[in-house]
Amino acid sequence: MIRTIIREIEAQTKLPMFPSITDSIEECIVYSYEPVSDNGVVRKDRLTLRIIAETLPKVNEIDDIVRNILITIGDEKKIEGIFDCYVSGGGVLRDTDTHYYHSIKYYYITIKSEVNI
Repeated sequence: MIRTIIREIEAQTKLPMFPSITDSIEECIVYSYEPVSDNGVVRKDRLTLRIIAETLPKVNEIDDIVRNILITIGDEKKIEGIFDCYVSGGGVLRDTDTHYYHSIKYYYITIKSEVNI
């Protein structure tokens, strides 16, 4: 599932995505993806995205694109296999060394469980 999500975000934002951490000083998105819960029927995962951009308006523009890709409303399925997706928490800060803005958002994604019960 994460590969599908990354491909879609990279295609629509035209930004590179890096897992966990990067030393790169460029506009990009850094991500981590981990399971939160699994009841054998559905699994909830957390996708943490750090959008790094030169200006706050650019961060907000990228964030809007990502939200439109992932967040589901009602029965709408934007990415096949995602039953539900919402944002909970996050924040924005400015790196005083690079002067780039960093926006962190936590996306909770519900998908079909891979457990065979």
